[in-house]
Amino acid sequence: MKRVVVLLFALAFAMSVQAAKPEGPEDLSRRNKAARANLIKAFDNIDRDYVDAVDMSPLMEEAIRAMTERLDPHSVYVPAGEAEREKILMEGRYGGVGAEAQWIRDTMTVVGFGMGPAERAGVRFGDRIVSVDGRNVVGLPEDERAQAFPSGAPGSKVTFEIVRRGEPTPIGIEVVRERINSPSVVWAHHAEAGVGYIKPELFSESTAGEFREVWERQMGCVPKLIIDLRGNGGGNVETAVEMASYFLPKSALIVSTEGRGKQLRIENHKEPIFPAEGRVAILIDERSASASELFAGALQDGGAC
Repeated sequence: MKRVVVLLFALAFAMSVQAAKPEGPEDLSRRNKAARANLIKAFDNIDRDYVDAVDMSPLMEEAIRAMTERLDPHSVYVPAGEAEREKILMEGRYGGVGAEAQWIRDTMTVVGFGMGPAERAGVRFGDRIVSVDGRNVVGLPEDERAQAFPSGAPGSKVTFEIVRRGEPTPIGIEVVRERINSPSVVWAHHAEAGVGYIKPELFSESTAGEFREVWERQMGCVPKLIIDLRGNGGGNVETAVEMASYFLPKSALIVSTEGRGKQLRIENHKEPIFPAEGRVAILIDERSASASELFAGALQDGGAC
């Protein structure tokens, strides 16, 4: 039976917690330093004294995740691996293999592809993918399936192990990812005569250019516009600022921040492209956050919608 290690620092931590609110910045700073010291003590005691050797990395991941969950719905902890994936998407460096796969029963099955790298490497319709880069992907739980087919930068490689009808043994195929054009403006049309509807799915580095292209060329610079930001979790602040400059007069305030740390104030230094007499309606919901809120707030405060 494993012996139980009593972490004595827990009592000291419990005694240090007081119900009274911080009296000021210095008081809050002292409390935060005490909390940080207790977290370090917890790490050191478990690492040094627990009966078995413990991999502390997942424990710290959970601790950080728990801290961010106490903040607000849009403050989340993104592990390094996921952060790189988000960076790739935001920078437009998304790379893919040009194949569409669906889960049939417990196996990822190729159901379609265009003239892309997967087809050129030898992937065929109906192939069943049993491993990706050496990781078995058969029978994955539903909450892990989205990560089974990892994206990466163009030029990076991914290796599939494939089971194919008529072949006695699995086949290994290496595919070099290529740039996949995945527009962030996912829907644009005329809601009615003279009224345009544009829905950006996120604010990536290409969104502002896509938005302008759609409004000017596809919609003929219609003077009335519906911008649908429902479900748009945000993205690049610079993109939101650029898009706001399309609608706000020159020198108008786009965003400012106040509080701890560096103060920020960004004004529009460009001439707007949307007519001053035009009308804009912005649709948002509880999932509209970050750059979406910035863009909508700037247009509202600037009188553009």
